[in-house]
Amino acid sequence: MQIPEILSNLGVDLPSQFGGFFGVSADPYVAGDPSLPGYSPPGLTLGRDVLPGRFDRRRRLYHQVVDEALGRLGDQPIFQQLGKHYQKAFELLSSEEARQAFDLTREDPEVRECYGFDSAADRSKLAREFGGLPHLGQSMLLARRLIESGVRLVTVSAGRRFCQAWDTHRKHFPLMERSLLPMTDRPLPIATGKPIEALFG
Repeated sequence: MQIPEILSNLGVDLPSQFGGFFGVSADPYVAGDPSLPGYSPPGLTLGRDVLPGRFDRRRRLYHQVVDEALGRLGDQPIFQQLGKHYQKAFELLSSEEARQAFDLTREDPEVRECYGFDSAADRSKLAREFGGLPHLGQSMLLARRLIESGVRLVTVSAGRRFCQAWDTHRKHFPLMERSLLPMTDRPLPIATGKPIEALFG
């Protein structure tokens, strides 16, 4: 699981964010930014025209095509990987537990506030341009909920898509004070159970 986005630099995704030697079946699900209003995890809701009965018929049709018509190709690696992706997709789409884990409105508002919102941040700017880390608190809260629901690995990126937030080259201390530390100081002690001084002491 990757929250909120895959990080990129100069048009290239940074390494070590995907399945690597394990193949594309081990690539993370990218959960999006849970701090945005009306957040909904991408691809985890059925279309308005897909009622449960229609969803079940689609699943049966998929198994008919793959297990029967294409059964002779089942040993091909590409079909094995594709099958794993489809299986994961069907499980997520039909899992009420998954939907609840992603639903931050089920969390106590005071707890959400403790993890931190940054509604004043200018999201059009990168953290290194004093845009802050408006997503970080709610991303860490979502990570906690996902781990509690059984997800085995969650990566939370401090930066956003094109922003390696902590890679400061200029104005280091003003950026730390005004852009990076305020939203990091709130969720990190909650997530680790240790005061911030003990983490970096």
